[in-house]
Amino acid sequence: MRAGIIVSFAVLAFLLAGSIAFVCFGLSVPGRPMPASVIAALIAGVATSLAVGVGLMGLLFYSHRKGLDEPPRLLPPPK
Repeated sequence: MRAGIIVSFAVLAFLLAGSIAFVCFGLSVPGRPMPASVIAALIAGVATSLAVGVGLMGLLFYSHRKGLDEPPRLLPPPK
């Protein structure tokens, strides 16, 4: 693999590890449960992200099936 790809994967792995560490150690205070508002916000964010992703993928497949994403073609000149 090229060096750029390896560096990209390393940066993404570092960001993933940092995110997991933040969730495990940064969001929770020992002895106190996570507030209900935070749980509701997490659920709403995940649901919204999934809805947007599923909707966009559905539109992508729909437009491909209907032929709406074909490249434009020049029409022959009128006679």
